[in-house]
This record gives sequence, C-alpha cells and structure tokens, in this order.
Amino acid sequence: MLRFRFLSDQSAFAFARAMLRTLLGGYLDVPPDRLSFHNSELGKPALRSPWSESHVHFNLSHTQGAVLVGVCLGRQIGADIELIREDFEVEDIATRFFSAQEQNALSEFAPGRARRQAFFRCWTRKEAWLKARGSGLSFPLRDFDVSIAAAESEVLLVTRPDAEEARRWLILDGRAPVGYAAAVAISQSPSYSG
Repeated sequence: MLRFRFLSDQSAFAFARAMLRTLLGGYLDVPPDRLSFHNSELGKPALRSPWSESHVHFNLSHTQGAVLVGVCLGRQIGADIELIREDFEVEDIATRFFSAQEQNALSEFAPGRARRQAFFRCWTRKEAWLKARGSGLSFPLRDFDVSIAAAESEVLLVTRPDAEEARRWLILDGRAPVGYAAAVAISQSPSYSG
C-alpha cells in the first residue's frame, strides 16, 4: 500500500492517475475504468493486454501543484516535472548525483535562482531519460550527461559506457508553469526498448 505524508499528496496522486486513465481511454477508445496496468520489475508502468498490443506508451509525473503526462505511439517515453524548490542546497545534491561535466556546467551559473533553475532542468532531463529507458535508478546518474542550458531545442545527451546509446534518444524540455521544470525523453526508434 502506498503511503503519503500529506492528504494533498494522496489527492494529487489520485488526480494524476485519473487523468492518465481518461487520456489513455480517449486514445484507445476504451472506457477509462476498463484499462489495467502493470509495472516492469524496475517499476515502469505499462498497459496490460489486450491494450499492450496497441503500442501506446505513456509516462506520468507529478509534483506539488502540477502533473505531466506523456503519451507516445510506438516509442518509449519518459516524463518528469519538478517544482523548483528552495529548501535544499542544489550543489550538495549535484555533487552526489550529477556527472563531473554536469557539475562543471552547473557551477557556471550564478549562485541563486539561475543555478537552482539549471539544477532542476538537469534533474528533470536525467529523470525523464531514466524513466523512458525503464531502468530507473539502476542506471547510475553519473554514467550519462545532459546539457543544462535553458530553452534548448534539443537536449544534448552523452552516455557511458555505450556512447551510441545517446543517438537512440531525443530529450526535450516540457512546457511547464512558471516555477517548475519539465522534460520528456522519447526513443528515436519505434523498436527500441531500453
């Protein structure tokens, strides 16, 4: 059973799941309550049969006050949205989880708001890619780099140890309300599954 710290967390989760069901039901022309889901062993959600044959892939992310749903036909997708929070030191988290290249890029932003926004751009881009791959945090965060500049038409991805894997993915900034960062990752090939 899921546990939530606050009732608002539980309400947001329920709203996000209902929205996902409604959207997928619309795409598949199925009543939303008929859809069923399962999770991979690493936690990536997918539609159960017979809807799994539709090749509709989706991903869901929610944070305080915002929900992001990504839906794609025939391609893996990952989505992440985060509230740009002020309650922790971004440098400490970056040192623990970002690659050396990402840490260097982050240090080029002026301390304060610009650096905090860059941190969350990096975090959502990394998270979206991991969710699209379906690997979760089993793929080390330091084993790949994403670019962190604002308003990039296409995010640069560098992967290790398989440098060719980066060519299999497209990472884009998601449209997000002011005060949030969002990203979506999509496989370039319909047949690719992380």
